Amino acid sequence: MRVFATICAMSLSLPVVHAQVHASISALTPLTVQVSDSLSSASATTPAGLLSTFGESIASLPSPSLPASGAVRWRVRDTFVSLEHSLGNPSAIPSFSGVLGPHEFLIEFQAQTPRAAILRASRLSALSGGAPAATIAIDVDNDGTIEIANLSTLTPATFAVIVGPQPLQVRVIVNATLGAAAYVYEESFFAIIPDNNLQITQVVSSCAPFVPPPPAVVLPSFLHTGIDLVQPFSLGVIVLGLAPQPNLLSVFSQSGLPCVLMPRADVTLYASTMDLPIPLAVRPITVYAQAVGLVAGELVASDAYSVMAH
Repeated sequence: MRVFATICAMSLSLPVVHAQVHASISALTPLTVQVSDSLSSASATTPAGLLSTFGESIASLPSPSLPASGAVRWRVRDTFVSLEHSLGNPSAIPSFSGVLGPHEFLIEFQAQTPRAAILRASRLSALSGGAPAATIAIDVDNDGTIEIANLSTLTPATFAVIVGPQPLQVRVIVNATLGAAAYVYEESFFAIIPDNNLQITQVVSSCAPFVPPPPAVVLPSFLHTGIDLVQPFSLGVIVLGLAPQPNLLSVFSQSGLPCVLMPRADVTLYASTMDLPIPLAVRPITVYAQAVGLVAGELVASDAYSVMAH
């Protein structure tokens, strides 16, 4: 309790740092979508330039049932960018040809003040039998050097970076094609994560799975060197402790899973979100965090996390 009181007191004396990071995306080349078969063809193009936070370019062949098509889509939200490339030939037309790109994107991450961070790039692929995978190349800093020739679907790529008033630029080159096979679907994800010298580990799973899943209860914060806490229940609390003290709350009837409260309840906060700075003066320290709430009249627990601050 005394340590949490120290953290709260120090957070009040810390200067306000506007280190929130924002992402934007541009097309360095026109985003072309071309599909054709022996009878017809179709195309769509999004001009090069600054793109909106969400957009798409789609072309499809005329068909009374299952049209062959191609699409490119992009989404930007805060510090997260996703790129989607898909080609579909559901009737397996032998003469079908689909081409996306090569497309060059420029993703920029910017903050008002310099901040150490981790750039994380990952990929999801779905291919029918015989379909070629797309190539997704990455040039960190947009300096002409390709750090990743083809992003892996197995392990995310991470880079230690600095974000600040001078934008961090990431060039992404995507090229996808499809012939007589049924489909190719590729989605790549780019996120900037604050490097707060924290080791965040999930130690307990929730007894009440959500669809879709909510944000993690514990996230590293860009506002300071600590964490952001998120409480996913409409009626619930955030529980913090300096040690684990597992306690069985209930067995959730809808899932049959045990609801285990992991932290020792040193602090309980009735709040949906909270910032918890972890300044150097209190490190090293380990904090356990979890949310507890009511779902259909039953007491349930979220995922629980340990946060080791070095």
